[in-house]
Amino acid sequence: MNKLLKKIFLSTITLLLAITTFVSATFAWMSMNSEAWVEGMDFQATGGEGFLISVDGSNFKSTLSNADILKAIVQKYYNGYYVFTATGDLVDPVTQIPIDYQNLMKNNIHLLPVTSVGSSNLELQNLSGILSEVSEGHFIEFDIYFSLASEDTFKNMEIYLNGKDTIFNQAGQTIYVPKTNISSMDENVKLSSSLTSIYRKAVDQAGNNENLVEYQALDSIHMVSANAMRLGIINKELPIGAQYQILELTDPYDLGSYATNNATIPIYDANRNAMFTYYNGLKNNALTAIDYAIKPETITTLTTMNDGVEQNIVKVAQLNEQIKQQIVTFKVWLEGWDADCLEGISKAIQVQLSFAQS
Repeated sequence: MNKLLKKIFLSTITLLLAITTFVSATFAWMSMNSEAWVEGMDFQATGGEGFLISVDGSNFKSTLSNADILKAIVQKYYNGYYVFTATGDLVDPVTQIPIDYQNLMKNNIHLLPVTSVGSSNLELQNLSGILSEVSEGHFIEFDIYFSLASEDTFKNMEIYLNGKDTIFNQAGQTIYVPKTNISSMDENVKLSSSLTSIYRKAVDQAGNNENLVEYQALDSIHMVSANAMRLGIINKELPIGAQYQILELTDPYDLGSYATNNATIPIYDANRNAMFTYYNGLKNNALTAIDYAIKPETITTLTTMNDGVEQNIVKVAQLNEQIKQQIVTFKVWLEGWDADCLEGISKAIQVQLSFAQS
């Protein structure tokens, strides 16, 4: 199999990850020898009204710089070996010398397709069923601490991932918080083998919101790379059932994924999983059909309407007089079992995160 080469670029407005990949082969997502490297990463994270954010739990501010978040990613990659100083530098604990975190990012983060298996730690594994560790660099992970801006304001605060246009005033400034979204340019892809896909659609008159489609080899299909991207959120101080959440924010060209264990909709046929039918058509029964019943459900919408008012529903932190600080872990990965990962990722992916109180 040809080698898959990916370059990952990340930049932010609130927390904006623009991930660009270049591929040299189709169906290369399955190669365990693919090479990927991360460079040109540019992050910024902006806190909302009444709360501050930090990557080390000590230096809180309204905006995290690119350097702050890159250091947090590198610290996670090295399992916390490197430590933050009181001034926010990431150093070797023995020599106290600041580390070259940008080169460490570029040389050690090798994103490969993984899949989520649930649990409060939001564990990920490779497509062979082996647990994937953050120290392998196959996915991106970092922590953000949330804290009340002061002792006497917003004593009971719920912080959500923002899914709506929000404008608020802070310190005399009008601040616009954009919607959280995962997006990329669409493209046409010619299939190398047959493909069976079940994908979401608008609910029809019969109450169905899924559709079974059979594609043939050499068919040209419409794809959006962003539909293969997942965002995981972990906060162990939230109630059981809300401690981990997986976001799958897709557009109309979504080919379908494993997000099927919702009892209100039909369960996908495991033997018709897109990865199963497509890759086996190329490699002579090389895969086992995915067991949808054990896969964690993903969140596909960030807001709901309540009495005509749009409200955010994905809570990431909750602060009050007793809990003045919470740590939230974010994971970003390419979902290898998603149908939209089948021909390799070839367009820029932008993941924009923003936070608001409600």
